[in-house]
Amino acid sequence: KVVDVDPAFALGELELKKREILDRLMKEGLLEPNKQLFVPILPQRVGLITSKGSAAYNDFIKTLILSKFGFKIFIADALVQGKQAEQSILFALNTLEEIDVEIVIIVRGGGSKSDLYYLDNEAIARRIASYKLPVWTGIGHEIDISILDHVSNRSFKTPTAVAEEIIARFVEMKRHLEES
Repeated sequence: KVVDVDPAFALGELELKKREILDRLMKEGLLEPNKQLFVPILPQRVGLITSKGSAAYNDFIKTLILSKFGFKIFIADALVQGKQAEQSILFALNTLEEIDVEIVIIVRGGGSKSDLYYLDNEAIARRIASYKLPVWTGIGHEIDISILDHVSNRSFKTPTAVAEEIIARFVEMKRHLEES
């Protein structure tokens, strides 16, 4: 006979807090604004927010370089884990908004749920919702979905998947031009 259930026990406190943040953002209509921004068909000036030198950084950069399409990548080195992650990512978003980029990408490789929790951040989510540029995310692995994924223009399973989508646009355009 169950008398009382503590959702924090069943879901875990981190997951419960994540759901509360998502509910607030949804009620305020903040899950859609960035999704409605125009994404250039062929974005060449890419703002990248990640920890410089990390596996996510290397995977993303390497994938774009190997395509040989000549992207201009503006890197905003940021902490994507730990107590300074919020401040660091907000600073990076503000910096890239002042530079002539066409799209901003936030990437981070996989990790434990507690490592990825720093990207379930309400302040960063609100900033992305009000951001003037489309923001794409590639955070974690197949099973990881962060709050940032919910508010971004588009989310991808991995950092490499984001780079592959950008390249696919150029490959498709090249094919169309060659056929023409």
